[in-house]
Amino acid sequence: LSIRDAMFVADVSAMPKIIRWFVLDDLDNHPYSIVLIQDENISKIYKDEKNIEKVLIVTLDNMKVLKIEHIDNVKDLENSL
Repeated sequence: LSIRDAMFVADVSAMPKIIRWFVLDDLDNHPYSIVLIQDENISKIYKDEKNIEKVLIVTLDNMKVLKIEHIDNVKDLENSL
């Protein structure tokens, strides 16, 4: 991810706290940084129920949103990155 100047963001806001403990412990084992959304109010901004099973890709330029995509397969995800 860092090679592609990308960040992984995980929304854990809806998880019960006990489950969150296990998830957070597992996320520490990745070789890249992970940004966590733990606040449900922030999470609501990005939720789209019809695309809930897809990966959300937000392309930025100087913190300005250029493009928003919902990806549902590996090939499109690889192409997007």
